[in-house]
Amino acid sequence: MKRRNSPKMFVAVVLLVGIASTAPAVARSALESNAREALLDMQVRIARAELAAAKARAKAAKIRAQIDALREERRLEADRRAAAQASKSTEAEVVVTPVPVERAKKVKKPKVRAPEPTPTPPPSAAPVDVDPSALDQPIPLGEADPILMVRAIMDATNIARVEHGLPALEHNAILDRAATGHARRMVESAFFSHHDPEVESLKTPSDRLGVAGAANPKAAENIITEVAIEYESGENVYVRDRKKGHFSRTADGPILPRHTYRTFAQSVVDRWMDSPGHRKNILAQDALQIGIGTAFRDERGFPTFVAVQNFQWYEPIQAKNDGV
Repeated sequence: MKRRNSPKMFVAVVLLVGIASTAPAVARSALESNAREALLDMQVRIARAELAAAKARAKAAKIRAQIDALREERRLEADRRAAAQASKSTEAEVVVTPVPVERAKKVKKPKVRAPEPTPTPPPSAAPVDVDPSALDQPIPLGEADPILMVRAIMDATNIARVEHGLPALEHNAILDRAATGHARRMVESAFFSHHDPEVESLKTPSDRLGVAGAANPKAAENIITEVAIEYESGENVYVRDRKKGHFSRTADGPILPRHTYRTFAQSVVDRWMDSPGHRKNILAQDALQIGIGTAFRDERGFPTFVAVQNFQWYEPIQAKNDGV
């Protein structure tokens, strides 16, 4: 008698055969997945290595640039020393004149009770409508044209304001008067400060505006000294002829040009803009009006100007009823 297989036994065998046939496919899929992960990991490692190499190259380039800069500085210093040694055998005189932006000079003078000054309108109180081309002429030795000085410094200041999204300031003759008076006082009494050390009625910028004729002084002030020749403060300068204002960078080099009114004003305003306190005054949103005054002084043979810039804040200046 033959033994017959049951249906259940047949199904089990089919399932076993199916599982056996799919096992290699599953293994291949796992291997492929692992291979892909390994490839991705290798690509990440390569990318990281390339990034590190790029950073190392950039760092090396930066170090090389620093080394080159140091070498250039050392070379320039050697050239300066050689020039200084060579100057000892020439008749030219070498001077170095730092030009301060704002540094009060210590003046040991007893305070005196000076008579109250009676201000007189300086020429800079005149209108500042001038031919713009006149600003490109060199500043003469000695007293400069005060109207051109006012116009040049006012224009440079207003350009800086407009470039920073602020309105231009209105010119005011009373501010000119106070600024010019303070510039002259600093030259005549040999001090450099916002505070007059001798005359009580002229002590502060607002005091000076009041004396100049403002009934409602609300003042801010910038002051500076600037030479009338085009050179960098602190560099070696050879004096060729003091009386003629001839200076050069080398013993037999070309004579340094004198500032024009425009370049002088730009240099002054640039230095003010580089100083946080002065920059704040120039770019003040509350500033409404401006006035400028200058005075000439001989700074150890250098033609130098003291410049004063006055601002009226919050409200326009009202002149006193007495007409001062």
